[in-house]
Amino acid sequence: MLAARAAATGIAPILIVYGFDRIDRYGDVRQNDPPEGFSRRVFVDRINRQDYIIQHAEAINFPFDSAQHAAVSSAAIGLGNYTLVDWIAGEEQSPCTALKSKDQTALANFRNQGGALVISGDELAYDLRNTSFLPNVLRASYVADDAQTYSASPTAGGIFNGLGTVNFDDGSHGIYDADYADVINPSNGATSALVYNTASAAVQYGNGCTRLVY
Repeated sequence: MLAARAAATGIAPILIVYGFDRIDRYGDVRQNDPPEGFSRRVFVDRINRQDYIIQHAEAINFPFDSAQHAAVSSAAIGLGNYTLVDWIAGEEQSPCTALKSKDQTALANFRNQGGALVISGDELAYDLRNTSFLPNVLRASYVADDAQTYSASPTAGGIFNGLGTVNFDDGSHGIYDADYADVINPSNGATSALVYNTASAAVQYGNGCTRLVY
């Protein structure tokens, strides 16, 4: 379907949105400096290298476009031109809002029109916990701000089944430290795709061509 749409419209069927702009002291890297002990270091490439789109792009076998978050917020790029949107929120959190109200509206309309959405981010549920967008569009409920673990397991029958344990980076493997990974639960017909122990790290939903992985 994706390849057919690309051929018919001349538009890449997938849009990757890079929505991780945050660089602040909360991302500083703790480093042990004997004999003084632990210090906080501003290693920008370990706080936000701003090129994580590469890992997403390497996993896609279809033509795709990419854009900065601001291009969507300003309506310079319309999501309705695409079949699938992959939104990378990283550790974006207020005041560097992960999804502005305009973004939430655009994504809700995209989903309502049958679009497929893959969206990821450590702080999305925390940032959206008091909105209707979280249960109605992302089909999840907020449980806790920190999973207290760097690993999760696929659920039987979920889209990650067979992948084995999924490990998040603690900042020592070339990606940012996912130190406050949200704990969520599925709602409104979604099911768990990844679990920490019992609560969810990811949810999935499908209804015809309308698909969601969060």
